[in-house]
Amino acid sequence: RLYFEPLTTEDVSEILYTEQKRGQLMGVIVTLGGQTPLKLSQHLNQLGFPILGTATDSLDLAGDRKRFKKLLHDLQLIQPQNATCNHLKDIASTIHKVGYPVVIRPSNVLGGRAMAILQNAADLDQYLQQNSQFIVEGSILVDKFLHKAIEIDVDALADGEEVYIAGIMEHIEYAGIHSGDSTCSLPTRTISASMLETIKQSTIKLAKSLSIHGLINIQYAIQNAVLYVIEVNPRASRTVPFVAKATGVPIAAIASRLMLGEKLQQFALPATPPEHVAVKEVVFPFSRFKDTDIRLRPEMQSTGEVMGTDKTFAMAFYKAQLGAGYDLAKIDHIYINSHSRHVDAIKILVEQCMAAGYQLSLHKDLYTQLDTLPHINSVYSINHQEALNHIQAQTISLVIDIDAPGKQAKEIRRQAYAYKICHTTTLEMAQVMLTTMLHLKQHKAIDVYALSSFF
Repeated sequence: RLYFEPLTTEDVSEILYTEQKRGQLMGVIVTLGGQTPLKLSQHLNQLGFPILGTATDSLDLAGDRKRFKKLLHDLQLIQPQNATCNHLKDIASTIHKVGYPVVIRPSNVLGGRAMAILQNAADLDQYLQQNSQFIVEGSILVDKFLHKAIEIDVDALADGEEVYIAGIMEHIEYAGIHSGDSTCSLPTRTISASMLETIKQSTIKLAKSLSIHGLINIQYAIQNAVLYVIEVNPRASRTVPFVAKATGVPIAAIASRLMLGEKLQQFALPATPPEHVAVKEVVFPFSRFKDTDIRLRPEMQSTGEVMGTDKTFAMAFYKAQLGAGYDLAKIDHIYINSHSRHVDAIKILVEQCMAAGYQLSLHKDLYTQLDTLPHINSVYSINHQEALNHIQAQTISLVIDIDAPGKQAKEIRRQAYAYKICHTTTLEMAQVMLTTMLHLKQHKAIDVYALSSFF
């Protein structure tokens, strides 16, 4: 039976009482529906309804900052320096203890709502003005922001004793973009074998310590060859469908059976990850929200995703972009703008674009900062209105905008999306796009595979 009712203790408990009258109720699975059901588990357990799979105490341990910090200390695992602020008047002193830059978010929100990266006290003042409605109640969580850290997602199955690593995914965007909005690759692209082994062993430690029965998702970050634990979700994550399709392993179905007492050894699970590459790309609903800035940030904005698969990363990435509506093989005219703090990285990107023979237009302010580059006279310097004219005429085919400030830059980003122009707002994605575009110049044919042929 399927019930359309709110996920509140009152509504769910009444449904469970109704089901009890119809026959024996074996228990309740709360770990396949996101974060909200986890909050109900303790109440349902107190009402006498058995929670199947991972115990409620383990669910609480993973979500309690103080208990979780002690667990990581006992396991000798590292997390970014962090603190919890229970009173708004103490927020400045709490951040001072951790040290800027920080990631800040209210504890009572989902999907990264009101989550932000703060670089200084001025950012804090602006944040408090814009998000006061979300931080009236509950505590405020503060974490040290790891600059240019590679983010990793891991999905694993466990039966309380054994742990099976279902998938290790590497995000293309650096940490700081919500994991639900990040493009990711399975298997990883740039992670060393020794670091992958560290990730596996850390995942096994955490899954066993939490006595996971079913699925667990862990988010890690790697900065300067150090592995940090960002978050542990003792439940299925949004990456489960992607991992299942990419690997051919029905991990949600297996997790359900593990919750009912079966063991991992009863399933014929592949010992090694598949040799092909799967890339997940996200899809956004910006066309329905006219004033939203399309720039990626810690707050989740995507509403869907697509997947590309191939024997190489470049072609899998290309297929994922095709699925999202963008053909990298057709790009010939690139527009670039950025915040001045990225000028050194942008300089390298501009040189690569020029060397590859792409027609290139820079925002006039960026052009001024790069006017000493060799052959810069082959690049067009254009203002805001000229850029808009090109976008509306669709004579620009790729917009790269890296944190460019101001309303005019926001408008260009919006118009690029509105006119279905390929675009990105992160340097990491811009670099991967360019690398893929160069690959496509040499390998134009697309091989088509049945998904089942990879398994």
